[in-house]
Amino acid sequence: MSKQPPVEKNQYYIMDIDDLGHKGEGIGKIKGFTVFVPRGLPGDKIEVKIVKVKKNYAYGRLIKIIQPSQYRVQELCPVAGRCGGCQIQPMKYKSQLDFKTKIVKDNIERIGGLKDVKIHNCVGMDNPWRYRNKAQFPVGTGKEGNIAIGFYAPRSHDIIDNPVCHIQHVFADKVIEVVKKFMEDNRIPAYDETTGRGLIRHIVTRIGFKTGEVMVVIVTNGTHLSQKDDLISRLITEVPAIKSIVQNINTRNTNVIMGEKNITLY
Repeated sequence: MSKQPPVEKNQYYIMDIDDLGHKGEGIGKIKGFTVFVPRGLPGDKIEVKIVKVKKNYAYGRLIKIIQPSQYRVQELCPVAGRCGGCQIQPMKYKSQLDFKTKIVKDNIERIGGLKDVKIHNCVGMDNPWRYRNKAQFPVGTGKEGNIAIGFYAPRSHDIIDNPVCHIQHVFADKVIEVVKKFMEDNRIPAYDETTGRGLIRHIVTRIGFKTGEVMVVIVTNGTHLSQKDDLISRLITEVPAIKSIVQNINTRNTNVIMGEKNITLY
């Protein structure tokens, strides 16, 4: 008979985090049994709820930090714990760089089978915020019927509504704000993946850091965009750096963001 895992689903345990996995999840052991815990950091002592049990490992949800790691910092983003975009935001930035260097080294040795390869340290930024020039925001309906624009929760297509993303350019935040207000004022429905109904599916922004120019792409589930002149006026008024606005048509029942047809609105 196979040995029964020493942990049970939906049960609570106290454990220490000893390492990080390649996706930034904490790794520790309970009675010698490996448990992966997203948002756990090496040095943490935590209370964990087991959510999935496999033959040789389990997944847990971080319930409470009993003793924080020396690498832990207060997250800047209020939804970092629910959003799937910043797995290691609670870690000190220097430690993040060390972790990324370690990933490269481990892959070279474990996957590549190469030893004694010099791996240079990961080069960091002077300011590790607001550095991304492209964003793809899914648009949907929240649990309370509100328009939700943000990023998906981990391992799901549940949209975490978030008006401010600290790793995107500030223009991206403003574009989201303008489009959401436009949708609310004109009763433009968000796309629903389960029914295939609704109009606006995604908002894509691109910003040229050298030029300051902005492109906005509105991905729609159909060609007719009601009150599009109002949308254009709002966007170029609130974000004068916008140089182009494109409507992309995607009517397919797919997770692919972009369709094949584009209409230049501005």
